[in-house]
Amino acid sequence: MSETVLRTQGLWRTYQQGDLQVHALRGVDLTIERGEFTVLAGPSGSGKSTLLNQLGALDTPTKGEVFVGDQRLAGMSKRDLADLRRDRIGFVFQAYNLVPVLTAFENAELICLLQGMPADERKRRVDELMDKVGLAGLGARFPRELSGGQQQRVAIVRALAPRPALVLADEPTANLDSETATALVSQMRALNEELGTTFVFSSHDAHVIDQAKRLVRLKDGQIEAEA
Repeated sequence: MSETVLRTQGLWRTYQQGDLQVHALRGVDLTIERGEFTVLAGPSGSGKSTLLNQLGALDTPTKGEVFVGDQRLAGMSKRDLADLRRDRIGFVFQAYNLVPVLTAFENAELICLLQGMPADERKRRVDELMDKVGLAGLGARFPRELSGGQQQRVAIVRALAPRPALVLADEPTANLDSETATALVSQMRALNEELGTTFVFSSHDAHVIDQAKRLVRLKDGQIEAEA
C-alpha cells in the first residue's frame, strides 16, 4: 500500500517587492508517496526552490497547507518545526553546507548527534553509508581536503544517516562537473531503491532529470505537467 510522505493543498507563496506582489507559488497541489524519486524541474523563477522550502518547513505559505505525513505544519511552534526538520527530513543543499572545522565523519554524524543517538549507532550508520557512496577511508579528512563531489557525498550521508522519511535536495549538482553529477545522482537513485528513502529534488540539470522516476514540471509557480 502507498504511504503519503508529503502533501500540499492550494499552496501559495507571495512576496512583496516594493509596490509589486510576486506570486512565486500559485495554488500548488502535490502529493509525494513513500519511495518516490521525484524531480521538480523548470526554468529559473518557476518556483522550484520556493516549493522545496515549503516542503521542508523552511518557509511559511501565504495561503494553503503543507502536511508531512499526517502532521499539519500550520500552527506548529518554531521548536516543533525544528524538531520535525531534524527528525523527519534530510536536506542536501547546492552549497554543501559542511562545517569546515569538522571532519567528514563529524559532519556526517552531526544530525544523529543532535538527535542524541548513541555513539556506536552513529558510527555504524555513518560508516555504512560512507562506504556505499564511495567515501570509505576518508572520514578523517576536512572539507577543504575533499573534492566538490566528495563534499556533496558527505552531505548526502549527513542527510541519510538519521533515516528520515524524506530527503529534499535543492540543485544538488549545480556546482559539479557533468561526470561527477551523473555519478552522484546514480548513487542517490541506488540508495533510494535500496533503502526506500523518498527523494525530492529541485533541478534544471539534465543529469538529475534523466534519472527521475517522477518528473514534475513547474512554470510561473504552477505545476505545468507531470510524467
